[in-house]
Amino acid sequence: MLGGFDSTVGVGQGERQPIKQVVALPQQKSVPLPQLDSKLPDNGVKNLLNALTSPAPQRYTKLTSSDQQIVDLAKLVTAKDAIVEQQRTELKATENDLASTSAKLKDRESELTQERARIEAQNHELEILRALAKEQTYLCSQVQTLTKENQSLSKDLVDKDKQIEHDNEIKENLEKALRVMKDEKAALENEVHSLRGQLELSTHRLSELELLAEAVGVDDGQAVKTYAQLQNDFASSNSQLEELTVVKANLDKDLSESQSKIEELNQLSASLAAENSALSQKSSELESKCASIERHLTTLEQKWTTKITERTDHLTTDKQALEEEVNDLRSRQSELTALTDRLASEALRASERAKQTELEKDELKKQLEAVDNVWQEKLAAEKNYCKEETDYLRSDLSESQKRVAELTTLIDRFATDARNHERLVIDML
Repeated sequence: MLGGFDSTVGVGQGERQPIKQVVALPQQKSVPLPQLDSKLPDNGVKNLLNALTSPAPQRYTKLTSSDQQIVDLAKLVTAKDAIVEQQRTELKATENDLASTSAKLKDRESELTQERARIEAQNHELEILRALAKEQTYLCSQVQTLTKENQSLSKDLVDKDKQIEHDNEIKENLEKALRVMKDEKAALENEVHSLRGQLELSTHRLSELELLAEAVGVDDGQAVKTYAQLQNDFASSNSQLEELTVVKANLDKDLSESQSKIEELNQLSASLAAENSALSQKSSELESKCASIERHLTTLEQKWTTKITERTDHLTTDKQALEEEVNDLRSRQSELTALTDRLASEALRASERAKQTELEKDELKKQLEAVDNVWQEKLAAEKNYCKEETDYLRSDLSESQKRVAELTTLIDRFATDARNHERLVIDML
């Protein structure tokens, strides 16, 4: 019975040799392929490559030459897809760098425009400072002119003072002469008054003597002579009185002329004094104005000299910095232009390579579609075959389970027989 069981298990009912072949075949190793990028679009090729690179069914020991060519072709397509995608990524990064560089260049150009505007504003301010310097020069010339006018007025004032002093001396001399003439006039008036008194007295005495002579009948020659002498004396006194009157008239005339001249001198002196006062006031005003203008000009000159020096130094520094920055920007612009040209040429070549790769990819897709169709047919056939094998294995498993149940029953029987046999042996002993 045991020998029958071994034969049943080893052979079985309706055994099929293909199952033994499937079990006996070694497992085929998968062929490694380049790592695929997760960003690649799913176009059906990836699944096909996974199917091609997955472990083949154990019923095949090796790939045929055509299958190997298909696998190599799939590897090539995958590698080209990876290269194209890498080139696209690099091209996109290059375009981003170019856009960033262009934005930076625009920012630099904007900064350069602002700096140019600032330089123009500073140049305009420098022009204003130059105009102020010219105005300061004009004010200095005006100050010099006013100073010269002030000096001329001072000279005129000195001349006027000298003339006033001379006129005062003349006035004093005239006043002295006038006082002398007044004294002489007074003396002459006193003398005339005395002579008139004497003349009146002589006239009175003469009239008395004539009356007396007539009364007494004086005929003496000596007496007549005395009377004639008295007449002569009277005539002499009268002529002297007339001369004194003429001298007095001349003195009065000279005195009147001297007084009129003194009045004219007084008027001229008053006019000169007023003019001198006006000139002195004007000179003082001009001196104060010149001093104020000179102080203001000195302050302005110091202020604008300092400011112009600072502005000039600042403008020189800014100009040097801007020139350096402009030169740097120009060099960077040249570099960016060269980089842009190089990137454009590389982008053009990459675009051409991408187009060529797309064409090759389309061609490979067509070939892969044809191969896929062949493989689909083969896979369908293998699927049907596997289904048949599965059905067969399921039926064989069912039969094996039944045989196991039978074997379990036989084992139980064998165990029962063994225990019975053991009891018999014990009983026999």
